[in-house]
Amino acid sequence: MISDIVAGIPTVGVWNLAMGGAAYVLFTILLHKLRTVLRDLDQRVRDRTLALRREIAERERLDKEIAEVGDRERLRLGQELHDGLCQHLTGTALTAQTLRERLAVRSPAEAAQVDQVVRYIEQGIDMSRNLARGLFSPELEADGLMVALHGLAENITERFRVPCVFDSDGVVNVRDAKVANQLYRIAQEAVMNAVKHAEATRIDISLAETEQDLTLEVSDDGVGLSEHSEHEGLGLRLMAHGAALVGADFKVRRRADGGTTVQCKVNLND
Repeated sequence: MISDIVAGIPTVGVWNLAMGGAAYVLFTILLHKLRTVLRDLDQRVRDRTLALRREIAERERLDKEIAEVGDRERLRLGQELHDGLCQHLTGTALTAQTLRERLAVRSPAEAAQVDQVVRYIEQGIDMSRNLARGLFSPELEADGLMVALHGLAENITERFRVPCVFDSDGVVNVRDAKVANQLYRIAQEAVMNAVKHAEATRIDISLAETEQDLTLEVSDDGVGLSEHSEHEGLGLRLMAHGAALVGADFKVRRRADGGTTVQCKVNLND
């Protein structure tokens, strides 16, 4: 513009000056609009992120509350089965035995039928106790996770005639009752899946501890998982949910020699 004015073309210089000023004003307005849009977008992202964090925190709180309510109801149901139904069936069995003794003299045939009724009642008592043992585990709270897993292995061996062995890497003390409870539930669910669905003939439960991790593994020699079954089935989802409640890493894999391995690893440094 200065060169145009020096060259004696004042009109062109004024025109160029006007166009340059207009371009500057237009660019300034557009830049201001862009900054406003970016500022609004950034604020929306912050608000959405905050809302998402609140939603995640609320969901975690609800998950924990649901898990606590489920544990309380499970314990209550197990207590009622043990102290209510089992005691009632035991009393019924004693009454039936008394009736059998009275009929033994007068009618041996009817006494034999009462014997059969007593056996059925005793089978019902065993079934109720096994259900109560699966729902209510006082040994877990009293003596720790190792004793509870050892008792689970013995119970499975006795109930289903499937060898179930528990092994630990020395003495493992789990001071967090919530972690211990969830690990026990995961082991219980994995063992029952191996017995009922995998047709296993042997089950191994192991518990190992390092400075960083606490690892629970349940392995069986059953039919194993299908290629797309890792995220299918209510049992697997329940185990994964229980692991998530304590921040554990949950994996289910098919063994090379057949069977399935369920692994739950808890980071002790968190």
